[in-house]
Amino acid sequence: MSRSLYNWLYRDTLSSRGRTALLFGAVVVLVAAVGGGTWYYFHAKAVEKEEQERRAAA
Repeated sequence: MSRSLYNWLYRDTLSSRGRTALLFGAVVVLVAAVGGGTWYYFHAKAVEKEEQERRAAA
C-alpha cells in the first residue's frame, strides 16, 4: 500500500524537474529553520547578558 502511494505521489505525479524543485525547497526550508533557530538562541543569550549587566550596574 505505502509503496504504491509512494509511486503515485513521487514517481508518477512529479516530473524530474518537479522532484528537484521539491527537494531544493525542502533543503531551503531546513536551512532556514536551523539558521533561524540558531540566531534566536544566540540573540536570546545576548539579550539576557545585557539585562544582567544592566541589573549589576544599577
